[in-house]
Amino acid sequence: MIQTNILRSRFYPSHPPYTSEFLVKMSTTTSTSDKTLMEYISEKCSLALSQTITLEPSQGGGASGGGGTTTFAVKDTISGTKYFVKTASVSSGGGTMLYGEFTGVQEMADTSTIRVPRPITFAEYKNPSSNKGGGIAFIVFEYFEFTYGGDEFELGKQLAKVRWGPSIV
Repeated sequence: MIQTNILRSRFYPSHPPYTSEFLVKMSTTTSTSDKTLMEYISEKCSLALSQTITLEPSQGGGASGGGGTTTFAVKDTISGTKYFVKTASVSSGGGTMLYGEFTGVQEMADTSTIRVPRPITFAEYKNPSSNKGGGIAFIVFEYFEFTYGGDEFELGKQLAKVRWGPSIV
């Protein structure tokens, strides 16, 4: 029971979710210029990866997800590297939801027990020339090409290790 509470506090941050440490680390600020969403996502990826990234829409990953999210794939025009982007409306709680997902997936990646898409950056975008309030929160992940197959028993063991630690399996 104690382990469950520890995981909840790590995966689902308490309100307010945006700690000053996180904001500084991820350079998470609302856009204050007339950049497009794609330009802003490119800028945040460039900061997170310490290299110039110029993104454009790509094939794959496009869908509306649960919780009011939208997903799509983008490709860096310089390196050809693909990324997966997930967005949600800030006014409907999307910023809090995506922040929780970003930190949760980062925690899973940090365990090195199961292969998950590496989170690149999280931020919020608001085009100041728009009269619409709220803005758009987004996460950028490493892009995976999904395939069928694999060992389901091994996947179950890896998930148990994420949840309970390496000594459980």
